[in-house]
Amino acid sequence: MIIETQMHGSRLNIGKRLVYVDGIATAPTNRIEIQRPPQFKGVGQALLNFARIRSVELGYEGRVGLPKTWV
Repeated sequence: MIIETQMHGSRLNIGKRLVYVDGIATAPTNRIEIQRPPQFKGVGQALLNFARIRSVELGYEGRVGLPKTWV
């Protein structure tokens, strides 16, 4: 996961900072099409939760931004 903590601001709350997640990846061999059942579950959720916790630690009130292509 690649996160940026200094360069991004919220578009909804102007003037408020956020943690921006620029990229996230998990093992492609863990996909259900390849491995049934997947060996790992909740990895993406755990990584995004880390970003939220880091946002709270930095005083950004849990705000996390994602690339538009993810939404």
